[in-house]
Amino acid sequence: WSHAVKRIQTVKALRGRQFQEDAGPMAHPIRPESYIAMDNFYTMTVYYKGAEVIRMYHSLLGEKLFRKGMDLYFERHDGCAVTCDDFRKAMADASGRDLTQFERWYTQAGTPVLKVEGTYVPGESRYELKVTQSCAPTPAEASTTKKLPFHMPIKVGLIGKKDKKEIVPTTLCELTKDSQTFEFKGVTQEPVVSVLRGFSAPVKLEMETSDEELAFLMAFDTDDFNRWEAGQRLMTRVLLSVYEEVKAGKKDPKVPESFVQAAKEVLTSEAKDQQLQAYMLILPGETTLSGFLKDAIDPAALHEARVHVKKTIAKSLESIFRAKYKTLSTGEKYKLTAGEVGRRAMRNLCLGYLMASEAKDASAVAATHFKEANSMTDKLSALGALVDLPAESEERQAALKAFYEDANGDALVIDKWFMLQAAASSSDTLKNVKALSKHEGFTLKNPNRVRSLYGAFGGNMHIFHGEDGKGYEFLADVIIQLDSINPQIAARLLGSFAMWKKFDEKRQAMMKAQLLRILDKKGGLSADVFEVASKYAKA
Repeated sequence: WSHAVKRIQTVKALRGRQFQEDAGPMAHPIRPESYIAMDNFYTMTVYYKGAEVIRMYHSLLGEKLFRKGMDLYFERHDGCAVTCDDFRKAMADASGRDLTQFERWYTQAGTPVLKVEGTYVPGESRYELKVTQSCAPTPAEASTTKKLPFHMPIKVGLIGKKDKKEIVPTTLCELTKDSQTFEFKGVTQEPVVSVLRGFSAPVKLEMETSDEELAFLMAFDTDDFNRWEAGQRLMTRVLLSVYEEVKAGKKDPKVPESFVQAAKEVLTSEAKDQQLQAYMLILPGETTLSGFLKDAIDPAALHEARVHVKKTIAKSLESIFRAKYKTLSTGEKYKLTAGEVGRRAMRNLCLGYLMASEAKDASAVAATHFKEANSMTDKLSALGALVDLPAESEERQAALKAFYEDANGDALVIDKWFMLQAAASSSDTLKNVKALSKHEGFTLKNPNRVRSLYGAFGGNMHIFHGEDGKGYEFLADVIIQLDSINPQIAARLLGSFAMWKKFDEKRQAMMKAQLLRILDKKGGLSADVFEVASKYAKA
């Protein structure tokens, strides 16, 4: 398994869901100060952001002192009920470091933003990096709320523009003030800076970087995470540009040739880590992209922009994707090795792009991929591609039938079957989800089955946020019904309404109407659902 890919997966989940939570009405610190229903605080913030805070201790203290702190923590508290302060004190005592300011990660809500500016002084062989931090009030806080500066680790490296080699290896910069300037000496050529290596702090980064510099980092950064990150930033820039053109009504927006060429270079490179190579060609998701939008989100335009960019890459590089797919189709027996995990990842990525190319034989290739799959990874990848076809598609119907029968009642596998259909991008997805809610394998009394169908549907941005508002009405009906059966899961499903104020006025009105309808439920609501719905409605 690729360490870089594991880190990428964690950060994608953090950005896609936890950052959204930080920006919504239910935003809260890692250590919440108050609550109505404690069940509502088993959240992405507590778990994912909380894990990032533990990781920052490791970054600040280093491997040996972090281990010393962990040993002291267990020595003092094994078998006891403890607090965040007990953990922080063990780390401070073991390392001899003052970690008082670090407590702010536990008490202040919101996602910090780092504004970074770099200056090269060639006459002095010196590079300066100015880092400014800020953290805006969350929706539940007064607009005048002033956050105190966090103590955070910023890992930085410098790569020479001329020789394309690392000038300054990964260096830890500790940010403790609102603004600080870090100096690197002995820099004898103009560098390209690699900031926040390994995603060393859970923040948003703002930095003026040219397309050329991002392409340079994709090719030459020695930090695998930041190589991927450079690609994501470049992809995001292109996707948001196309999104604005789609919103303006422009047909067939132009995707820069340089961007397609960058994708080609990644695709044709001889990668040591094929799993990382595959991840570098996956476009950012619609939920992640929506977090960069300043104006009202247009979910249909965002989906269309992403589909258009992927199709452009797929059509331009179809012959390469096809050849790569054929080369990777070795027919070997299943093996759980790093090399085989990477081969499967890259082969499945090529299949996805072949489907996006709309080649005449693409669905037949996917159907064969499904039939010949000797691992769940390959089978799910093929089915995920086929469920986006129209409901009447023979390949789609055959694959869904075979997958369900092959599952032979395995609950976790059947959960995947429901989830893939609820996450499909086809126009009849809502109709299919309604039909699936009456399927013999579905029950509201199984929390995982509810998440797999309704949770996936609520996260399907352009389908859930359909212009007619029927997605909102449907999920509100589900939440009202589920509240008396499993209020904890019902409250979780409300998360799909969390960002309602980020959309256009028409969608805002429809979502708020459904929130008020939920709050008006006859017979009253559980504390779980009431807390979440009331906070959303008041946002």
